[in-house]
Amino acid sequence: GYSDSKGLFSARKAVMQYCQQKEIEGVTIEDIYLGNGVSELIVMSMQALLNNGDEVLVPAPDYPLWTAAVTLAGGHPVHYLCDEGADWFPDLADIKAKITPNTKALVII
Repeated sequence: GYSDSKGLFSARKAVMQYCQQKEIEGVTIEDIYLGNGVSELIVMSMQALLNNGDEVLVPAPDYPLWTAAVTLAGGHPVHYLCDEGADWFPDLADIKAKITPNTKALVII
């Protein structure tokens, strides 16, 4: 049969226990979602977070999945600059300039 859509209970419990050992407060079993890989979890996260027209700030250059996942979820990816000449650090002024009332998230890689 199928497992819980959040992932196998035993695996989620192990993650919760790890968080407890590391003294990360407030993590419950209901906070933990496991998937088949990061791609699946990125898409699930964007579908849960975004409404049509919401904006997500995504670094450029980016991992193309972020742009696709945001678009698939009805959002609008807005790319901010990460310049090679600055060791790929984000341009904070560029990020600030691109934040609007529709900005829902900021992807930091």
